[in-house]
Amino acid sequence: MAKLRPATVGDTAHLLEIYAPYVENTAITFEDEVPTVSEFEAVSIFRCP
Repeated sequence: MAKLRPATVGDTAHLLEIYAPYVENTAITFEDEVPTVSEFEAVSIFRCP
């Protein structure tokens, strides 16, 4: 059984792989372009306690 854990900065590239198709192929996000790994690392999900 898979264990869930909070996302870390080390997960950024993998999370961006999941997120990118939504940016590129849908109107669901507020992004016009896929963010870079550095930009994606700066989002608040990684600053949560």
